[in-house]
Amino acid sequence: MEKQIAFFNHPGYLRVTCTGEFPAETYREFLTAIRYEAHKSGHSRILIDAFALSAPATDMDRFWVGADIADIFGAQFKIAVLFKTELISRFTESAAVNRGARMKVLGDEGAALQWLMG
Repeated sequence: MEKQIAFFNHPGYLRVTCTGEFPAETYREFLTAIRYEAHKSGHSRILIDAFALSAPATDMDRFWVGADIADIFGAQFKIAVLFKTELISRFTESAAVNRGARMKVLGDEGAALQWLMG
């Protein structure tokens, strides 16, 4: 399945939809593109809809994604990630938050938006 990313401006936040296989080799490029689009559109809040994205293959992939989220976004952006509840392990979130990112992974869009906009 081909990887795709799409951006949608909403009042107060940028929505990013990711589909396809988890981009193990190129996820840092995805994150950089998201940061660029958020900066360009003037949004500091980002909702990443990853419901249609496959899970990272290993726990180390999850760790590096979290570490890179902290590196690329820092504390200046607030990020809610929508992911299939059964695939959420909190490892990515912990790695990001422990390095200074403001991020939460949730399986419910309403809860994600409430956290993001709160």
